[in-house]
Amino acid sequence: MGLYNVDFGWGKPVWIAHMGDLPDAHVRSKQQFVFLESACHEGIELWIACDDEEIRVLEKDSEFLTYANPNPSICISP
Repeated sequence: MGLYNVDFGWGKPVWIAHMGDLPDAHVRSKQQFVFLESACHEGIELWIACDDEEIRVLEKDSEFLTYANPNPSICISP
């Protein structure tokens, strides 16, 4: 069972997101990759946490962009 199929008591989630950095707890996400099924079950979501410079390189990498859609819209299942 994927995370999008779990009902936490208020219905199934529409979108699942990575919590990001926790500056107050001095936690910084570095070199972290999180793979999730997409909400529409048409592929995967890959959350990448790395330095800003590395993200800028990925955003301009034509091979990466062939397979990736940076900052896609939320897919809401019917």
